Amino acid sequence: MLDFIETTAGKLPGELLNRGISAEQRIFIAIPDEEDILPGRQTTRLRVTASGIETDDTIDVLIEAARDEVCLNTK
Repeated sequence: MLDFIETTAGKLPGELLNRGISAEQRIFIAIPDEEDILPGRQTTRLRVTASGIETDDTIDVLIEAARDEVCLNTK
């Protein structure tokens, strides 16, 4: 089974701890090419900031809430 985690490099250790992944456990990390994802993020960022949401933390909270809602609806 694969479990995908989308996070920042700085938050990765906390994510691994929260999931109970030990320091000895093998993991695989994919680092996307920023050039591939940047144009979409820039367009989306303009829409999000135009709606009044300005911080990444606020956006992260909204994304997590949406993910939780999707998970609840699939069970």
